[in-house]
Amino acid sequence: REAQLVQRGVLPLAVAPAQKLVFRAASGRGADDFYLIGRTAGAREQTPSVILHVVDGEVATSHEVDEPLNDLHVGRDGTMWGLTTTHAVRVAGGRAQSYPLQRPTRGRPWWHGIGGGGDRVLVWGTGALLEFDGSQFVPFEPDAMLDDTESVVALQAQGLRLWMLVCGDRVGAVARFDSVQWQPITENQVIDAHLTDLDVWRGI
Repeated sequence: REAQLVQRGVLPLAVAPAQKLVFRAASGRGADDFYLIGRTAGAREQTPSVILHVVDGEVATSHEVDEPLNDLHVGRDGTMWGLTTTHAVRVAGGRAQSYPLQRPTRGRPWWHGIGGGGDRVLVWGTGALLEFDGSQFVPFEPDAMLDDTESVVALQAQGLRLWMLVCGDRVGAVARFDSVQWQPITENQVIDAHLTDLDVWRGI
């Protein structure tokens, strides 16, 4: 649950850590209706995952997926998508189907996240931005022109528009797709720092 807004001072929070699962990611419509990925606490990396549907603070459903999922996206039609280190997993109607991921640039693939907006499902990572075309994940069009050393570490989608945090050697910048083309990144938009996440609030 979200903490209360602190206007001034410190708000103590009671911590109640999960005893059986370590939660890796969440996705959903809001704080009262969302999904969680859980993995067995202290277990090896290749353990199965548990997807929990939480409604009004209570677990409504629980699905076990025989895949070590690291990230989660729930489409507007209720289809659940999970991400492993090598492939994406679609969970619908109680069945799971895997889709291999291939990096279009040179180098070792390293996937950071899965998400999307509307009917679009995207996967991003080092030197790669992929989109699901209905049967497989293919390079996003138009090409974002990522080079071998750049990583997409975070992405936000609103309809057909995209904002993605692209990082290189200790610098980063936000690349913007306006639903037609990628906007140019100017030198004064480059941030000299180690960046790890991105959020877009009311299109800003």
